[in-house]
Amino acid sequence: MYKRQIHSLLAFSAALPPAELAFAEIAAALPLPPGSAAPRLLQTLRISVRAGAYASANRRRFGDVFTIRTAFVGDLAVTCHPDHARSLFTASSDLAPSLTGESQLRPVVGTTSVLTALGERHMRQRKLLLPSFHGDAIERRQIEIVEAEMGPPPVPYCWVVLGSQGRHGQGLSSDQDNAMILSDAYRPEQPEHAEYFAELARRIRDPNWRLFAEDGLLHAMNNQGHFSEADPFVLLDDDRQQRQSAGRRTARRGSQMGRAGADLISFEGNMATGTMTGPDFFREFVLQYEQAAIREIRASGAEVLYHNCGDCNAMLEAYNELGISALESLTPPPFGDCDVQRARSVLSPGIAA
Repeated sequence: MYKRQIHSLLAFSAALPPAELAFAEIAAALPLPPGSAAPRLLQTLRISVRAGAYASANRRRFGDVFTIRTAFVGDLAVTCHPDHARSLFTASSDLAPSLTGESQLRPVVGTTSVLTALGERHMRQRKLLLPSFHGDAIERRQIEIVEAEMGPPPVPYCWVVLGSQGRHGQGLSSDQDNAMILSDAYRPEQPEHAEYFAELARRIRDPNWRLFAEDGLLHAMNNQGHFSEADPFVLLDDDRQQRQSAGRRTARRGSQMGRAGADLISFEGNMATGTMTGPDFFREFVLQYEQAAIREIRASGAEVLYHNCGDCNAMLEAYNELGISALESLTPPPFGDCDVQRARSVLSPGIAA
């Protein structure tokens, strides 16, 4: 919390209940946590240019709670402890005031908008709006509109959402990962079948829909395993070709960066969560392709940080076979199923976690 915000809170303390008033008075009297003695301007430059690295350096030196002294906004008390963050996010708005009420949008949307409202009003409006703006609801409506424009599909199909939307963790900047499951009655040699679903996909994902995403760019792959912007919708005779080609592409890029001097390459694993498929599926359909890519990257001189963005407790034994240098992320219950202690007890000694 900013020290100047605490003083500001005390200036308007007459509006606070006794408990909150006592808390504010105690907080204002507390000394700031330890911090660097570097000049304020230098600390401001460091936090502006490399915020993550500077915060990590302070944490290693001073512990989970430290002070950063800036030239423009005063002294910042920073905490890196998850329990502290949880307390701040769940605390009463009187104890941990939000800056939402001071938003620059207030002159535009007023004080009662969900974007500027605080407390109970904000939560009530947010709960009313969430169902309509949920990613699944928007996508269903989008498909309805496209089908109304194009007419009914020639065969039954299912539009599948994957990645962050499939895990219900979608954000404003999340990429879009989708697939189609087509009826056995689908015949790719019949133009009315192939053209319909190609156009359906284009319109739903317009203007950049392709079969799968990589590195923020969307591509399609033909049956020879080549990437092509000219093939917006292609059915693969053997999905192993897709994994082989994706693995070779990842290995080529990673090893190029390794030879250029990169110390560590972040490798995005092809298993979103261990609870979706499990180690048996991973070993049969994924492991050999990722092993080959990781082996080539490490041969270039770079270490490999393997990323799994979900529950990974069931996958730890299989990850020992990858040949990776480090693993992230590990999320303990209740949000995940694996903590650092559990991972270290299962992972090989050469894998940092």
